[in-house]
Amino acid sequence: MSRARAGGPAVAALVLCALYAVGVVARLPLVQVPSGLALAGFVPGWLALRVAGVGGPAGRRAALAVAGSLCLSMALPLLAELFDVPASRGWTVGALCLVTGTLAVIDLIRCRRGAPGRPATPGQPGRASAPTVAAVAGVVAAVVLGASALAVAVHSERRADAAVITQVGLTPTPGASRTVELSLTNREGRPVSYVVVVELPGSQPASDYVTVPAGRSWTRTLTADRAGTVRARISGGAAGRYEVSAVLL
Repeated sequence: MSRARAGGPAVAALVLCALYAVGVVARLPLVQVPSGLALAGFVPGWLALRVAGVGGPAGRRAALAVAGSLCLSMALPLLAELFDVPASRGWTVGALCLVTGTLAVIDLIRCRRGAPGRPATPGQPGRASAPTVAAVAGVVAAVVLGASALAVAVHSERRADAAVITQVGLTPTPGASRTVELSLTNREGRPVSYVVVVELPGSQPASDYVTVPAGRSWTRTLTADRAGTVRARISGGAAGRYEVSAVLL
């Protein structure tokens, strides 16, 4: 087999990456979708087998290529979640193109040096035996499962820590007669503006406009002239409306 012919799959992979880029930039679904599917489901795995010199029947190598490519496609968003990288469709496919291009270049270098990844013909043993291929597949599966478990754990913990909420409190002030403290704590991850309406016993409702930075609190001490119920209504934030009350004796 000539070196030019041996390097054909690598050149085809580079052309495929270029076609996907053209499809994205020019917004051509007929180009973008087929090339994206090939990148996500076959090409990186096939090139990895060529670079590793894995031989054997074509059907088995094709199955391994599909499995490896799909594992890579699923692992990239999980790894992005694990390392707190903002994952998106563009990031994932861009990483796939980078991996595919890198493998293609390595394959081309091997071909120029006269050592292309030559698959074995049917009936002949490949460079890697079936137990070796099974071991490689097992390692890939273990890595993907481990990354998935870690990513799910990190994502769940992050979601619990980043709960979108505004905490509202109305608590008595120790040692002070008919005095309470109204508090707002912004845990919504962004500055929030609130409208605070306070109604004290025997008084007209009073409004106030406050902006609380993310993670900060705002407090106001309220003192009534007589016994009764103090009410506070707060508008703003994720829930839109909050109301608290306390009885003053």
